Amino acid sequence: MENRPRSREKHVSGTSKGVYRKGSGLNNGPIGKRNGSSNRSGGGGKSPLMILIVALFMIFGGGGSFLSNFMSEEQNTPTINTPINTPTQSVATSTLNVNTNVSKEARSKFTTIKGDNLDQTTLMIYMCGTDLESRSGMATNDLKEIASASSSDQINILIYTGGCTKWQVNGISTQTNQIYQIKDGQLLRLESNMGSKSMTDPNTLTEFIQYGKKNYPANRYDLIFWDHGGGSLTGYGYDQKYPGSSMTLSKIDQALSKAGVKFDFIGFDACLMATAETATMLQDHADYMIASEEVEPGIGWYYTPWINAYVKNPSMSTLSLGKQIIDSYIDKCASTYPSQPTTLSIVDLAEFEAVVPNRLKEWSKATTQLIQNNQYHEIAKARQGTREFNQAKIDQCDFIDLLNKMNTSESKSLASALSSSIKYNRTSRNMSNAYGLSIYFPNKKTSNVNTAAQINSSIGMDNEFNRCLKEYASLQIAGQSVAQANGNLGTPLTSLFGDISTSTSNSDQTAQILSSLLVSLLRDSNMNVDKTADYISTHQLDASKLQWQNKNGNSVISLSEEEWSNVTDVEKNLFVDDGKGYIDLGYDNQFEFDQEGNLIAEKERTWLAINEQPIAYYHATTTDFGDDNYSITGYVPALLNGERVDLLLVFDQDHPYGYVAGSISNYDASQTETVAKVDRELQNGDIIQFLCDYYDYNGNYINSYQLGEKMKISGTPKISDVVIEENSVLTYKFTDIYHQEYWTSALE
Repeated sequence: MENRPRSREKHVSGTSKGVYRKGSGLNNGPIGKRNGSSNRSGGGGKSPLMILIVALFMIFGGGGSFLSNFMSEEQNTPTINTPINTPTQSVATSTLNVNTNVSKEARSKFTTIKGDNLDQTTLMIYMCGTDLESRSGMATNDLKEIASASSSDQINILIYTGGCTKWQVNGISTQTNQIYQIKDGQLLRLESNMGSKSMTDPNTLTEFIQYGKKNYPANRYDLIFWDHGGGSLTGYGYDQKYPGSSMTLSKIDQALSKAGVKFDFIGFDACLMATAETATMLQDHADYMIASEEVEPGIGWYYTPWINAYVKNPSMSTLSLGKQIIDSYIDKCASTYPSQPTTLSIVDLAEFEAVVPNRLKEWSKATTQLIQNNQYHEIAKARQGTREFNQAKIDQCDFIDLLNKMNTSESKSLASALSSSIKYNRTSRNMSNAYGLSIYFPNKKTSNVNTAAQINSSIGMDNEFNRCLKEYASLQIAGQSVAQANGNLGTPLTSLFGDISTSTSNSDQTAQILSSLLVSLLRDSNMNVDKTADYISTHQLDASKLQWQNKNGNSVISLSEEEWSNVTDVEKNLFVDDGKGYIDLGYDNQFEFDQEGNLIAEKERTWLAINEQPIAYYHATTTDFGDDNYSITGYVPALLNGERVDLLLVFDQDHPYGYVAGSISNYDASQTETVAKVDRELQNGDIIQFLCDYYDYNGNYINSYQLGEKMKISGTPKISDVVIEENSVLTYKFTDIYHQEYWTSALE
């Protein structure tokens, strides 16, 4: 039964404390969202098939110092005091080794290190404070860490501030952007008014870089982006004062090109920026990139130890410095946020530029050929099983993991080239198959492919890769189109009200539908219409087979092994009837099979709970690494101390019953499309109010409400399954290789 998806392990601890809604409603739309859109199907508007067709056409077509709140009473000179709980400021160590080998194909480095402690460095930190600072003082904490480190005239540390409505440090302006220098424990204001400018405007970044070079000339220039990050599609930055846009990779490229400075390293103390696309963009501007594949914990980089090491040896190699940055970050996160998965790597951009592009081109051509030769199935399965980041919300996956799972000669060659350019990579113990660089490759959402292709073209990625993305997405959309045309998909709500079509499709009918559709849909693709139609017709999940049968006293779904090979995911979906409508408890990948490999409908209704209080839970990713090595993630909509967040849940081989990894702010798309850092883990005294979506008996979304009573955290939250005694309706959702979703009929 190797074709069956992996289930979360069930752990029943008792009976629920009750499933009920409270309050007058949030009035902000459905909270159960995935990939930026509601999980629920509503009425009206374009048909799903028309949306798919449109999507496919789109795919181709002055001085002084301050900080009085940190000032010692005995001193007239302000200082930033070391935090009370600052760990020992020793240089972090690691058992991992830095790869110091360099390909002969690599260009010479932009930066020449003089040696013998003769080097002069200007370190520029572009600090967009945003809600990380206004809400949690995270920028202030990092300023303290920097001020706690040793100082040297050979290393000038410049800070550009802005993008924040409330700085926790007295004196930093919320009205204008400013420039500071940190030296001898003091935060010295160099420029009090740089204008009120958006920090996601590339011209603002250019101005800072040029200021640093002009006023603090050096032979080593380093640049750190501090804020939120969004990865390949979104780029860097959420300016709280100018919300709604970010600095995409093409805009960063524009800013760096205009600034005219070649950097020793460029780092991102921000989420999700360690991508192949970012490296491609930066290769003309820096020798090294330091960034994270995954969402960063809120504390971000730990600055004190690596700055100490840098001050002690201003001529240390960039790889040694990068190792210090990575080790101090991973070790600090492990001690402060042990539950949160963390990643950080350093990439040699000179080597990346030399060895990756040609191999990427060859892999892209070969992968496109596989798609055109009706081997999409193998690629889709590999992509589905690849390590995802940000809970698969942005379709960013580990590139080497994807290549390893494809296991072609071209993928092996490209994986080797990527590995050689990643000089040092560390992850937390609970993060596996994260090798240092991710990439955007569509899986759950194809609508971003055109945006990705435009960005890739603007930063110089090979067009063959864009063609590969488009061919893959076009076949996925074609697979979804035939399912929509057959009209037997259902939704959780049509399932609930018994409206699912039970019509039986056949391969001839499917091929006829596809042939007529694909002539227009694939007009700009190199795929053969007849071959593609035949392929999809024989690699299509027949929803008419998703009918409950009675076997050995159980209700089961029985599929052949070939049919199961087209299934990538199964999730159960539970609604609780409260007498006026339905409380939606979300999606959970907890299910069971009998000895014959049939899916068994759960008889005793159970659902996921925290401290035995039922929650609305939304399964996000399942990454199966084989044997007993796996990672399952999901999120729980909630209010944390009154603020809207998603609680992150993780289940893996070491924690089969799961744990709460932390909370992350839930942004409206009008604010930013970047991803918030994981604020923190839950703490004693925190007040949690779970949330849920609610529907009337006609299937209309009514509002989102509080779910159950408020919970005060005391000790480690316990995750378990509880028996639901209220009237409930259960459906199961199947997802196929094209990421088309199908629902079974409802079970009362």
